[in-house]
Amino acid sequence: MSSNLLQECPLFISSALRQGDKQRELDRLNLIPYAEALAEFIETSDTPMTVGLQGDWGTGKTSMLNMLRGDDDNPTSGLLDSKQCLIINFETWSYAQFNDRKSLPMACLFALTEKLEEGLKKKGVVGADASDAFRKATGKLSSVLKKSLANASVGVMGISIPVGKALQDEETPPAPDDLSKQMMEFRDNFSEMVELWTAGSQQKQNKRVVICVDDLDRVQPVVALELLESIKNFLDVPGCVFVLAVDYEVVQQGMKEKLGVDIQKMSGK
Repeated sequence: MSSNLLQECPLFISSALRQGDKQRELDRLNLIPYAEALAEFIETSDTPMTVGLQGDWGTGKTSMLNMLRGDDDNPTSGLLDSKQCLIINFETWSYAQFNDRKSLPMACLFALTEKLEEGLKKKGVVGADASDAFRKATGKLSSVLKKSLANASVGVMGISIPVGKALQDEETPPAPDDLSKQMMEFRDNFSEMVELWTAGSQQKQNKRVVICVDDLDRVQPVVALELLESIKNFLDVPGCVFVLAVDYEVVQQGMKEKLGVDIQKMSGK
């Protein structure tokens, strides 16, 4: 049984997974039928939508994600239609290594915003509107970061590159006292960026941004929970589908650490 686990070598898909393609033979766990059904759901569901791929570490979550998204260098290699879906890949593991618990969610929000801008450029969505929406979104995050770090008396040492860039942004306006308002404005700006891809979609196209978040089970459970909360609160906007690869027990443990056993028992699921 252990020989079937995919801990050390998840499947990487480099060519389209059409019927008869040799790449399908690599699917020893028979995940493709599930991935095909999930791809159809992602492409047709109402948005915003969040999908959780739940399973213990090494049971094939990353492999299924790879079947959906394919190879970054070959946008047509995955099961998701690249003409309909703008796919953003995000691995939390690298950011968790260089951020403290307080700065990690903000670092990830900043990095996801940058990745969305990069994805829009690859799709040919450029111009003043795209630049303005990105500048506004990152400006809001920069303001909140500066204010939060000042209030918490936290130095910038150990903060990852995306947050460092935000703190060094000289054009960022001074942070107002109302941080919640700033974050709600960031949510609106992020939504504007998503609309640059989805706006004008014909009914048959039904375009959406698909954000694949992996490695949540490699960070501390309470940090994983806080990151999920940030995604839900600030990025859950129309036109977005989140696919989260997560160990269910990690989220349960995060609930326990942050909110206590009683709350975890009542609302952890």
